[in-house]
Amino acid sequence: MVSMSDIAKAAAVSRTTVSLVLNNRYIKGVNISDETRRKVKDVAQELGYCQNELATSVAKGKSRILGCIGFDVSEEVAISVGQLISAAVRYATERDYSIKLLSSRSSVEELAHICQAYRMCGVLLRTRNRQKAEELRERLQAAGIPIVLLDSAFNSPPLPSVVADDYDGMRQVVEYLVSLGHRKLMYIAFEDFQPFTLRRRQGFLDAIQSFGSRLEGRLCNTDNHQPVDTFERSETAACEILSSPDRPTAFVCNCDEIAMVVLRAAWRCNLRVPEDLSVVGFGNLPTDRLSSPQLTSVAPPYVPMCESAIAHLLSGDTAVREIVLPVSIKIRRSAAPPPEHPERKCGTLSNRNDIIRPTSTEHNGESK
Repeated sequence: MVSMSDIAKAAAVSRTTVSLVLNNRYIKGVNISDETRRKVKDVAQELGYCQNELATSVAKGKSRILGCIGFDVSEEVAISVGQLISAAVRYATERDYSIKLLSSRSSVEELAHICQAYRMCGVLLRTRNRQKAEELRERLQAAGIPIVLLDSAFNSPPLPSVVADDYDGMRQVVEYLVSLGHRKLMYIAFEDFQPFTLRRRQGFLDAIQSFGSRLEGRLCNTDNHQPVDTFERSETAACEILSSPDRPTAFVCNCDEIAMVVLRAAWRCNLRVPEDLSVVGFGNLPTDRLSSPQLTSVAPPYVPMCESAIAHLLSGDTAVREIVLPVSIKIRRSAAPPPEHPERKCGTLSNRNDIIRPTSTEHNGESK
């Protein structure tokens, strides 16, 4: 294995010079020319030198490893985290950092121990458990390890936090459906007690209210606390709504998973999407393009969210604030004017494939 001494001998410089160059260190009174720095790096590359990051982390008391907690899929209704993980790995790798995934099933004590053992330089946390977030913050901050919440909405977040604008996403959906001519909308969700689901519901309600009496909006929460499969009870609820004489012309779905359930319920009820019913989801999952028809959905900014969270970790900024990033609608083929609309009678459907109405906010506390 090539050592710094080997590089020093081949480059005809001291070992100290090699160490300073390869570790990108600058010491007052020691001047190393740009030409020497290039020469040392070229020789190191020619010899195939591989720096011992473990030894470096021991010496510095901190590694170039970022921990990601809560990115494993353990919930019955799983939020897609593949795009978040991919974005985090790419952004970290471009800056010579590594990512280590930690299980959300581990206790706070276990997680804190692992983070300290690896001398992590920061931690990204996804969780719905406020108490766990606060306990982990106390343990890691005591060890000098910064922590940032990612994709985890809280009212008055206990940590620096980066989230998508769930509230505005639902506002955009309502405005889009109204622009197509819909006047009877149904909001449907698996649950309505988490901060992010509450924000989405409130965005829907406020948007409905802004249109006054010319727009009807109803709510359906399929969580009846019964020991029945989540998808099964949601499909049953959707079928009951679609079988009623006063059914809505469009479903506004709290997430893409329940939108898929609504598509299946429409098929069971012999309703065509989007000819008889429009459906819009939230999440822009990769599977949205595989559904029939392809699902129109709100697209959270997964890549900017990861980039913002990691940049915040590495900046050393410890201020507790919530950074809310803009969302947009990915328009595909599951939404169109309602059957009685003039555009429908003329045979023109609005199936544009574009992104609409992004906005951006950053503030302390709750989304506006």
